[in-house]
Amino acid sequence: AAGVVNSRVSAVIETDLRSRLYRHFQVVDPRVLDSRPSGDLVSLATADLVPIAQFIGNRLARGVRGVVTMVLAGVIMVWLEPLLALLALAPLPVGVVILAIYTHRAGPKLLEARRATGALTTSLQETLAGAATVRAYGRESEQREHFARAAERVLDASLAVNRMGARSLTAVDMLPLLGSVVVVIVGGRLAISGDLSVVDFAVFYTYVVMLVPSVQAV
Repeated sequence: AAGVVNSRVSAVIETDLRSRLYRHFQVVDPRVLDSRPSGDLVSLATADLVPIAQFIGNRLARGVRGVVTMVLAGVIMVWLEPLLALLALAPLPVGVVILAIYTHRAGPKLLEARRATGALTTSLQETLAGAATVRAYGRESEQREHFARAAERVLDASLAVNRMGARSLTAVDMLPLLGSVVVVIVGGRLAISGDLSVVDFAVFYTYVVMLVPSVQAV
């Protein structure tokens, strides 16, 4: 049910943003529009709005839930067993550092991918608008090559972003699992030695299980 609600909210936000942007296009100084390639404007009003709407309507809500769960679970874990809580939460700062580095490095790549998509849209729009002229002068092959080069740039930029995200985000997702493994090893030994009751360890690990998806959601 939550997924259906989030999807509906994302769709409503996307529609509202697109309507607001279109109204802005109607009143903005024409010189501003003329200074930008038409493909960039079309891409801005279509593809660029989708991730923004999804973030506000879906990912933001999941992130807030994840942060609240992390805080509550962390407090209870520290109260139950400070040492195990430290071991479980120790990888989190490393994940923050990895995300900061990824954000810094991925920004230019994302901008490059967006520009490549805008150039591809511009090429397609100009070709469709001047199809009769292209055919009249026999420029079909040249236009196909131009479009293929633009599509190749989009592919290269998208793959560069995906490769960077695959390395960084996968490492971030694995860090909470690493903490849970350490908790199992150390907590198991404490339980065997009698320094920690089996019940307390089971309760503690329950909160660790709650913590892992919350960190990944954030």
